[in-house]
This record gives sequence, C-alpha cells and structure tokens, in this order.
Amino acid sequence: MVVNVFLFDEFEVMDAFGPTEVFGHVPEHFYIRFISLRGGLITGKQGMKVWTEPLNPLEIEDIFLIPGGKGVKSFLHTEGKNGQQMLKQAVEEASFCMMVQNASAMLARTGLLFHRQVADYAYDENWIDQNYSLLLYGIKSYKNTQLPDFYTDSEISCIINSINRDHEAGKRKYAIVLLCSLLGIRAVDISLLKIKDIHWNDNCVIFVQSKTYREVKLYIPYELKHAILDYLKIRTDTSSPYLFTHLPKNGLKRKLSKMRITAIVHEAFLESGINLKNRKSYSHVLRHSLAHQLINNGKTNTTIANILGHATSESTKAYSKISVETLRFLALEVPVYE
Repeated sequence: MVVNVFLFDEFEVMDAFGPTEVFGHVPEHFYIRFISLRGGLITGKQGMKVWTEPLNPLEIEDIFLIPGGKGVKSFLHTEGKNGQQMLKQAVEEASFCMMVQNASAMLARTGLLFHRQVADYAYDENWIDQNYSLLLYGIKSYKNTQLPDFYTDSEISCIINSINRDHEAGKRKYAIVLLCSLLGIRAVDISLLKIKDIHWNDNCVIFVQSKTYREVKLYIPYELKHAILDYLKIRTDTSSPYLFTHLPKNGLKRKLSKMRITAIVHEAFLESGINLKNRKSYSHVLRHSLAHQLINNGKTNTTIANILGHATSESTKAYSKISVETLRFLALEVPVYE
C-alpha cells in the first residue's frame, strides 16, 4: 500500500515521522511518499526540511496521512478554498485517511467530517467561525427507518445496455457495472480485486471483504465472465496484478480507487438517461437493487446474506422493506365490523 504523507510548513515532525517509522518497518507492504500542496522543500516545526512531490489528487490511493502542528492554523488562513478543495479530493481518492493531533482542522470546512466530533477542535481553538461538525451531528434516528434506494430490473438493463463498449474505458465500465449489479460487490472490494481472484475454470471469484474480513466465493455468470475477458484482452496496463487499472491517457499505472469505481458507475447511470427520481446513483445502489431482486425471487434473508457477504442476516432485513411483493404477502386482512 502507498502511504501518502501530506506536509506543510511548520508541521509537527513526530506527527509525520512517528507513523511513517511504523510503516517503514514493513517495506514489503508499504511504500512511503511525501507530498505537499505545491511540492518542493517543506520545513517542519523543529527545522527539519523534507523534499516533497506536488499534490495531484487523482494520484492518491491507499493511505493519506495528515500530521498536526502549528502550521495547521497557517494553512487554513493562507491556502483558502482551492487548497481545501484539493485536499478534499485527495482524501476522497484515498482508501484511508489518518489525522494526527489537530490535523482534523484542515478538513473541517470540506464537509468530510460531518457527523464527527473530531472536528470540534478547530472551532474550540477559534480557527474557524462555525462548528461544522455540529451541522448534522446529534440528529437522532431509529436504525433502518430509511428505505434503501433501488432500481428495477428493466432500469438496470437499460443502464447496462447503454454502455459503449467500443473502447477500453467502455469495456472496463461494462465489467464494473456487471460486478455491482450481478454480484453486489462493494466498490472498495472491486478496487482491490486481483486477476488471480478470478477462478476461470470454476467460474467463480474468491476474495476477502474489506468491511467484514470474511472470505466470499461468488459464482460468475457467463455474461460477466465474458465482459471481464473482453476487457483484459485490450487492457493497456498488462503488468498490474489488479483487475481494474487507470487508462494510459492518465499517465497512471495503478489500480482504480474505490471513489473512482463509484464515479464510473455514476457515469453509467447518467449516460443511460433513465429517470433517477431523486434516487442515489452510485455503485452501492446496485447492491441494494440486487437484494431487492433476490427478495422478489423468494430468497431467504440467510441466502441473501451469504450472497452479499453480510456478517449476519440481521443486516439483510432492511431490504425486505423495499419489496412490495413481500409486504403484500405479509399484509394482514382489514377487520370488518358489523
């Protein structure tokens, strides 16, 4: 994994090099790179100078580490909205974001810390004029009261059939959408899928889920198997062990991040021209839609939990609320009073 250490003038040296020392003990698993907003020489609070690469949000993957320090306050006052926006994009591209000490203040204005009290520090220190973490924090709701968005079989077919497969990007998009809609795999797991995870002779994919750490084995339909092979035949980056990689025009030879997977599925929704009806249009909605389809086909919660890789069947119960046929079957007769 790549550890991207974001530095700025007067950063706290131990905040940055304490964690990197830990990562450095296992170099076979972690590659450390130092970056800053514009690149060049950055000076820490204790006078240590570090040469950094300029930040390109699209190049960020895996881990994004932000140290704290006196320079956090200066960053907030001098870099403005453009610097905040670049930082937000970088964090969204990463799989994990680590913030040390007061580093959370750097993300307080981006909205990424909504629902999180960790952003209170910046407000308490009078670095920002509004406590952004409280805008949504504290709103109470009962679990599973909100119905998951989903799309019908015909709408999903429209999305799939509208994808242009005449080029590498289209073939990649087609395979990703099928993985989401036919197998219900999460974006983060699609991002981490490797070619060796596909067992061609057995027509299945085997991988460990990032959320539950459980190994799942899913059957691959012919349509999906053909789509993956069709993409691999023309994939430009033949050296990467990961299944889905960036296109050569981006100049990047690495796997797609979970955010990029989500964005690709979102593009497919928009290009299909279907009526979204204020529904979400990202990869996880296709997972919801698969659950809806399985429920309507009479599958039990236990079976659906196994297919979607839920830790328990309790996680699957929310989906039964979006099945009209199931609700109709469970409906009680209206009593008649004479």
